[in-house]
Amino acid sequence: MGKNLKKTINLTLCMALIASTLAGCGLFDNIGKKNDASVDLNEVQSISYDATKEYEEALQKFNAGCDGAAVIRDDRSIEDKQISLVLLGTEDTVLTERAMELLEDHKYKASFALTAIEAAEDDEVIKTITTKGHEILDNGLNSTDDPENLSDEDLIYRLAASKKVFSTLMEIGPNKLFLNTTYYPDNVRKAAKACGYDKLISPTSGRFLNGTSFADKTKAEEYVGRLESGSIVVFKLKGAIDTLELSPKLESKNPALDKQPDAVITTTEDSDEKDVITVLSWLLDALDKAEYKLVKLDSFKALTDEEYVASLLENNGDLKAQEYTSVPTLENVGALAFKGVCEDPEDMKDLLKTLSDSRFNATFFLNSDDIAQHRESVDLAVDGGFSMDLRTANTQDYKGKEIYDIYESLGADIRTMHKELMIKPRYLMTEGTTPDNLSYACSISGLGIVPFTEGMKRDPGRISCIDLSKKENVARTKTFITECKKTGYSLVDVTELIKKANKIPEIDEITLKALREENDGRKAAQRNMIYTSEKAMSMIFFGVTNKVVLEDVLGILRSRGYKATFFVTPNELINCDQQINMIMEDGCEIGLAYVSKGEDKDDFNTVASNILGAQQYATWKYGIEPNLVFQPFGTPTDEVKEAISAAGCTFVGHEYALVQSKYQDATDAASFYGQVSSKIDAHRGSIAYFNMNYFTADKDLEEEGANTLLGSLLKRFINGEIRSLTYTDVYGEVAKSTIYKVKTFSALAHTSYCYAPGRTRNNEIADNKNVLANMASAQEQNSYMASRYIGNSDVTVIPGFADSDMKMFDTSGKITEDKVLFLTFDDWGNEKDINELLYVLDKYGVKANFFVRTNNVKGNPNVLRAIAVDGHLVGSHSDTHFEAWNVEKDDEGNYKYSTLSDEDAAKLRKEVVVSYNTLNRYCGDVVVDGKRALSTIYRPPTLAVSREGMYQLFDVGYSYIVNGDFSSKDYQMNSVDELVSEFRYGMKTWHGNVPVENGSCLIMHMSPTAKYTAEALDIMIPEWQSQGYSFARIDDYLR
Repeated sequence: MGKNLKKTINLTLCMALIASTLAGCGLFDNIGKKNDASVDLNEVQSISYDATKEYEEALQKFNAGCDGAAVIRDDRSIEDKQISLVLLGTEDTVLTERAMELLEDHKYKASFALTAIEAAEDDEVIKTITTKGHEILDNGLNSTDDPENLSDEDLIYRLAASKKVFSTLMEIGPNKLFLNTTYYPDNVRKAAKACGYDKLISPTSGRFLNGTSFADKTKAEEYVGRLESGSIVVFKLKGAIDTLELSPKLESKNPALDKQPDAVITTTEDSDEKDVITVLSWLLDALDKAEYKLVKLDSFKALTDEEYVASLLENNGDLKAQEYTSVPTLENVGALAFKGVCEDPEDMKDLLKTLSDSRFNATFFLNSDDIAQHRESVDLAVDGGFSMDLRTANTQDYKGKEIYDIYESLGADIRTMHKELMIKPRYLMTEGTTPDNLSYACSISGLGIVPFTEGMKRDPGRISCIDLSKKENVARTKTFITECKKTGYSLVDVTELIKKANKIPEIDEITLKALREENDGRKAAQRNMIYTSEKAMSMIFFGVTNKVVLEDVLGILRSRGYKATFFVTPNELINCDQQINMIMEDGCEIGLAYVSKGEDKDDFNTVASNILGAQQYATWKYGIEPNLVFQPFGTPTDEVKEAISAAGCTFVGHEYALVQSKYQDATDAASFYGQVSSKIDAHRGSIAYFNMNYFTADKDLEEEGANTLLGSLLKRFINGEIRSLTYTDVYGEVAKSTIYKVKTFSALAHTSYCYAPGRTRNNEIADNKNVLANMASAQEQNSYMASRYIGNSDVTVIPGFADSDMKMFDTSGKITEDKVLFLTFDDWGNEKDINELLYVLDKYGVKANFFVRTNNVKGNPNVLRAIAVDGHLVGSHSDTHFEAWNVEKDDEGNYKYSTLSDEDAAKLRKEVVVSYNTLNRYCGDVVVDGKRALSTIYRPPTLAVSREGMYQLFDVGYSYIVNGDFSSKDYQMNSVDELVSEFRYGMKTWHGNVPVENGSCLIMHMSPTAKYTAEALDIMIPEWQSQGYSFARIDDYLR
């Protein structure tokens, strides 16, 4: 046959094979609406594989209750350094051949999983693989089938057709089946066995790789270093790794609403030949380097039904079935769940007619006695298209029974219903409290639980249960149906109701249009920090599907009394109810994550509908009204911002992202935290962002209470960036008032500490003020400047002034002769340095003076605000530390000072206006005890001034230029003791010792280099107070 078969079998071969089987066995007439297959006989090609006989034989075996196929899973009993490798996706012949060359180079043997379609299109690939000594696995008819969503008939005829293809093309077809699932329920195992497969392959989730799994060879080696012996590793030669392959199909602790949480997919579908082959070569090299052997799957233990069930229970934790008494839905709809059927067929006809006339549906829960004793009523319901499910006796009868025995019993009931009614049940109705063993058995059998609670209510999402063995309930039910019809309340079957609960509502275009018009083009500003002076910050998290990571994070936050905000996608709202409830129980906050579909798809209607629908769903299901939106990936478009604004939401951003792509495959937070933290200056109002679904090392974790890489990173951030802000004095005492809190975004953003920048108009400092320019003479200007200048004993010359003018200028640096001291701090610093100063000042009730270099204030305006609200004076120290004179050094080392040039004067003028505007933006509105925090007093950088510099400063409106008499040079000190000695005994200068005395203006700094200043003041302030000194703001004396 060979490759020329491609000329006669096109892409519809899958349908052709199915149609061939169905046509041969006459199932088109019998299965009807119960059959999920839809086949057009016109699509049947001239070449087909008639599996009619095989299908009929397999179906007969299945219905007779055959054993299930054994299951091969990861096997920890395998000898050390041994794994098995499965290569998946062989439709590209070149890729397959290159993969085999790599395997041959490494002297490795692997298993190749082929679909029947791939094999039929290119039967040469089978010969090539087997000739090289590799094993072939049957990958089913095609790679898109999900066996759990197929009826038993559909599943069997697909497996029979696949088996037929391989049996035709090979002398001995494969006896191992590898399907698109990581969990094989009872019916799949039995269908496989009935079709001739002895073993099913079930790799552990997280062992799937493809051409984008490793960034480089080192990452591959790190991955292999984490591999356990006995692992089954699957490498996809084509295509992306999907959610199924990243998340276990069986979730511990009840997957919500029959669906598994969506994983965040970090791989892409575009992996060319070079990428795939290169990555595969890295993997094989890493296995070689680690001295791993590749062994055949036959080396792994094949688990019997009982062993397989035991392994599922062991590896999936609290594997209980989901119970449904009601489900969250925004529609006015509920379900009718009947226990049994009417004993009188006439009553049954009457009830079914009432339902049909109202166009309602219902589910009848049956046991074997119902089917045997009331078959006429059962057939009426079946023929009427109503759904059937199982019911059991009193649940107390299951106490003490082994889980596997219950599982076997349920399997027999499932097969009986299927054999008798051609219906595959999905739910079990129970009476009384469901014991754990029954719940586990239901979960493994693929059954949800509907507890019987008799009563009919018209609540949205309610499952109303009725016992039809009571004749009077027929009339009651008919009355209820009539009332539902009148009130617009719909009734559906249980399966349909649960499907409705898994849907985020769509917002109609009329509503969206009205919202957009009302919003009038406004765009939500992304809030990357919260403007607040409170000693608190916020953490935000994205990706709640990994429960092990979430539990670790919540435990860390809980132990420290922290609260955080967790952003969830619409799918997570639907599927991750357990995780979301855990978050809310801990007092944390839920926000909405909008995952961009790509800038070209982020139109207003799509984004707004996504947000509003998720809001409505969250309100209904969880009783919350999330109004925060976060976009975890990509740059938000204007339409995204407009939609967020129209939805009435706050657009949350972040200042620091702790999880970065280049460290995705790291195994230890210590290996990269230094690089990450070097760019972090955590402060009040900071927002730190953590992606919980990103680290490769965290994706395979299954054990509850495990220490995760994300948790390790979080601890390092807390200890290194938050706890480090706490002030500890020289005696080792921790100042509790300096401990920073971590709050939810909303809790931090809605307090009296919060402020809105830029609310106060600047009427003080402006380029067109012209205070000196309007004076009549230079002498008047000089007198004005001299009267508003407090100098320094080191500054004896001010360039631009004549010697005679200098006599007018102060060189003492003192402000008063009163027994008062003026503490001043220059430049700018980080949160820790300034927070320590504020604590010490507050501890002793001292008001001080902060002269701020403003070019870095934007990075942390909140600590500037904190200075102001604590009642301290805030003044300018320029924007970029621009000096108000020119200084040159000659060849002999002598300094020459001169006034500013016109060009530099213009720069200074602009700079000091900008500086004041910056200060005014963040603290211009602060008034404490009747005093405005922001002052027009200026501290010149390096205490340097010239006539032209002074002119510019006073001309734009600055009221005073203040240097000071005591320049501490705290940035040069080597210890607290050294600085304390300067304060106590005076500062040595070229003209003698300068002590701290009445009216002294002490020049200190708030920069990181002045690291002993706070502790030194913690010692000296009470000492000075004991000497009778008080402390003041400069503007208390200079007005």
